[in-house]
Amino acid sequence: MSTISTNSFRASSTQPPSRLEKITQALGAQQHLHPRRSLTQAICRAAGDNLSAPAALKALVKLQLNGAAPIGRLRRTELLQLAGCIERQERAAAVSGT
Repeated sequence: MSTISTNSFRASSTQPPSRLEKITQALGAQQHLHPRRSLTQAICRAAGDNLSAPAALKALVKLQLNGAAPIGRLRRTELLQLAGCIERQERAAAVSGT
């Protein structure tokens, strides 16, 4: 009888969270704790949680999201798209040196 090794699953759970996961967690926390807060306000609040506010605001413009809309109205997929776009904006800013 063969057994399935779970070592590969354990190894992935012990790795530190990626930058994308940290951004997603920060935005998700804002969405859960303050669902009526505007998207722009939530991003600025999350900026204290390892999030670059300028990159996040550029991501809002790039994704054509309404900054005045409540963060609680974002779907999970939209939140993930926003987090991914923020991460790309941060990487681009780091490469260009701004």
